[in-house]
Amino acid sequence: MSRKLLFEIEEDILKLDDKRIDAFRKAYIDETDLMRMIRSDDPFEMVDGRLKFFTKIERQRMLDEYLKSQKKHLRTFGGMDPGDLRKIRDLILHVFPEAEDVFNEVEEEIKRDQCPDCILPFKYEKVANFLLSIPKGRDVSALEGHIPSLTLRLLKGDTLADGELEGVIVVPSYVRKIDIPFLDESKIVIEDFDPSLDNATRKACWDCVKKHLSEALVLMPECLMGYGADKHEQKWEMIGHLSQAAKECVKVNQPLADRIRSLRTKIMKQGPVL
Repeated sequence: MSRKLLFEIEEDILKLDDKRIDAFRKAYIDETDLMRMIRSDDPFEMVDGRLKFFTKIERQRMLDEYLKSQKKHLRTFGGMDPGDLRKIRDLILHVFPEAEDVFNEVEEEIKRDQCPDCILPFKYEKVANFLLSIPKGRDVSALEGHIPSLTLRLLKGDTLADGELEGVIVVPSYVRKIDIPFLDESKIVIEDFDPSLDNATRKACWDCVKKHLSEALVLMPECLMGYGADKHEQKWEMIGHLSQAAKECVKVNQPLADRIRSLRTKIMKQGPVL
């Protein structure tokens, strides 16, 4: 069966003895399934709409460059995505009221230029740089749980040593699926922070706790018996429900919230175990 491909495939990939590529060419699987089945150790990756072949040396070089850029980002922002600052604007201004003019300036610029979402992190770097330039000594405890721990340390005036930034990728625990090309999942450091005011303002709701726990329970068999990429995706969806369940009940049943959180972190590290 022939069909028009939605993306190009390099000739070197077509020569590979890989059942996924063969199934794709014969229309047994579609483009989405193929992309979801790409593993971090595969000799190919989707780049700018093209399935591109990479040698092991090229992969290692790209990984080194990626980690180098991440190290620079960590040294500058501590793992914080500047674009997330807009989600906790009021909380930031509670701690740093002098940042209001910078926020307003950036927001007016975004509105004027009609910036797409992908540009927002770059725009909010102006706010992040301003916050990090403020004289240290401020009580920033109100920001705990909303920004990465390394960012909190920078705001407190700590210096981050090169050794503790080597190979570190900071990812919030609410992320359901981690998709970082060329990087083994074991090299990712997952932090329990949520860049929103949700966990600060949420009221306890037992029905919501039961709903999220039920969703997690339904997803567990999929994690244990699912196929390929779906199995990995369901794991992170289950983790998201456990995180939400813990937040819902923390104010009325701290021991239960702690047990749910303990289960979530265990699954994040080891996977679900019945």
